[in-house]
Amino acid sequence: MKSAIVKGVLVAFVTAIIVSAAGVSYADDTLNGMGNKLRRGIVNAASGWVELPKGIYDESKAHDPATGLIWGSIKGSGLTVLRTGGGAYDTGTFLFPVPKDYKPVMEPETLF
Repeated sequence: MKSAIVKGVLVAFVTAIIVSAAGVSYADDTLNGMGNKLRRGIVNAASGWVELPKGIYDESKAHDPATGLIWGSIKGSGLTVLRTGGGAYDTGTFLFPVPKDYKPVMEPETLF
């Protein structure tokens, strides 16, 4: 009888340790995810404008300077809005795990 009680207490103790360790690990992952999302949001909101000259440069390299200036401006302007908006979204929602597990809304995560 006494050994059954000791075994029960031991099982409960080991289970409590395992469960609490998993909780600490989850909390650490959550805080890291929130911090990364906030950092990513601030960087993207502040540097989204860099997509405009980057678009011009990329299209000029891929084609010719005239195409780069025209099509790159259009493409860069669109990406500027997306990157800046994505940064504002990440900054505003960094407390919540959306998208799933704090994944980035754009690839690459940041320009830098």
